[in-house]
Amino acid sequence: MDQLQLKLLARAVEISGGTARLRERLGVAEHSLLLWLRGRAAMPMDVFLAVVDIILEDDLARKAQDRRGQPRPAAANDGPANHPLPSGQRG
Repeated sequence: MDQLQLKLLARAVEISGGTARLRERLGVAEHSLLLWLRGRAAMPMDVFLAVVDIILEDDLARKAQDRRGQPRPAAANDGPANHPLPSGQRG
């Protein structure tokens, strides 16, 4: 399993409140989930897409709760000159 799938699966565990709750939500066996979390087996595509849905739903819910509402206005002096490149890099 690639690193992206592992990261997404770990995020889904966090969002769901643990492996037991994620297993229930996905309708998968414990041993399957543990194999996926350890990177020893690939998730089936339908499970992977369900994991992505869990993360997207959480992100959308968080966005809806964001009190800022609008992006911050750019400062008058917010040009490239005010954002120097890290040392060793040239523009």
